[in-house]
Amino acid sequence: MKERLGILITDFDTGGVERVLCNLARGLHKTGWQVDFLIRKGGPFLEAVREKVGLITLKEDPLAALVAYLKKARPQILLTAKLKDDRLAILAKGQVPEAQVAILVGTVLSQRLREGGGLRRFTWRFKAWKIARLYRQADVVMGVSKGVLEDLAQNFALDKKRLKLVRNPVIVPELEALAREDPGHPWLREKGVPVILSVGRLSAVKDIPTLIRAFSLLRRRLKAHLIILGQGRQYPRVKALVEELGLGQDVSLVGFRANPYPFIARADLVALSSIREGLPTVLIEALALGTPVVSTDCPHGPREILAEGRYGPLVPVGDATSLAQAMYQTLSSPPQPEFLKEAARPYTLLEATRSYLDALF
Repeated sequence: MKERLGILITDFDTGGVERVLCNLARGLHKTGWQVDFLIRKGGPFLEAVREKVGLITLKEDPLAALVAYLKKARPQILLTAKLKDDRLAILAKGQVPEAQVAILVGTVLSQRLREGGGLRRFTWRFKAWKIARLYRQADVVMGVSKGVLEDLAQNFALDKKRLKLVRNPVIVPELEALAREDPGHPWLREKGVPVILSVGRLSAVKDIPTLIRAFSLLRRRLKAHLIILGQGRQYPRVKALVEELGLGQDVSLVGFRANPYPFIARADLVALSSIREGLPTVLIEALALGTPVVSTDCPHGPREILAEGRYGPLVPVGDATSLAQAMYQTLSSPPQPEFLKEAARPYTLLEATRSYLDALF
């Protein structure tokens, strides 16, 4: 009988968490595990693993359905990676005490709780206290970077001995084959000028406006194009800023792409402008494909991935001028692809899957 792991992710979006969990499911499948996804609605990333995993739909009463699954399937571990799913898993564990719950934290929670201004500056500690109570009921709490674990220990008073570091499975075996596909974008087919690429949800935390302003500054010194892959609530604001700065001919808002790798491989530079991260997968993917990167020095992840700036420059969060300068310098003197690929090796599918199994058992 195969060992079994359930992954609870009720709303399957198009972000890095979903992609990583699908990759993890693939890695576990390769090592002989049965993996079940427990969902309420699906997403595009599921198509790649549909034949390798069990898909269980939680209907009108998610808690009752989850409890029934835990009693019938008896998985060795139930893994969650989003706060509302963490809560649901712990509620279910209350009814099935023998169930083992592992919580994966992929972002700097304390900073996320502070965001938005107003009363949040004063109420975030109470919310942190409630989350800490929740996490103490889990059997394992894992973080995707050292910075995430430090945040959990310092701001949520979690015991460091119970916190486990994992490496996200970002680099899949078919990465280079996927990267060879046609991106279908004229700027990447016949490149007359450098192309800068941004990949990620159009959300406030990604701070795409700072990237656009930095690109506007860069354009004063260098002819270039900017392609933005992603969709989200910030799309109207992003589009309006592009038009306001007169960049409509040089910025392309492409939307979501299930396979971003042809864009990443053919870009001259991948830029990350986030306010916070846990472990930004796009940096790892770019490095694995030998594409230069620049990033904000946001908490946490970029500094760890880029080895204190060894594999790409780190600039202050929200600083368009510094970001523009880093992009200009990197485009003017790009590092060698083989050098960049060194940084991505810990995040290969099997290496990273082993880190999860080591943390869980």
